[in-house]
Amino acid sequence: ALHFCTHGTEAENKEGKPVLLLSTTAKKALNKTQVQELLHFVADIKEVDMNTLETLGGGSIGPTINKLF
Repeated sequence: ALHFCTHGTEAENKEGKPVLLLSTTAKKALNKTQVQELLHFVADIKEVDMNTLETLGGGSIGPTINKLF
């Protein structure tokens, strides 16, 4: 099965540094090399369990967070 990493979103941590928010599904789709490349641009990658929304077709972390702000 193919897995894709889409709809991530960037936020800031308490120190004002960029953090990439990804669903657990999206994070698992990345290999170690891809994670290391992303970490050149953000301080950390946080994964959020969005399984229910992703399974039922309600979206992912990017659209969900963006609707809040």
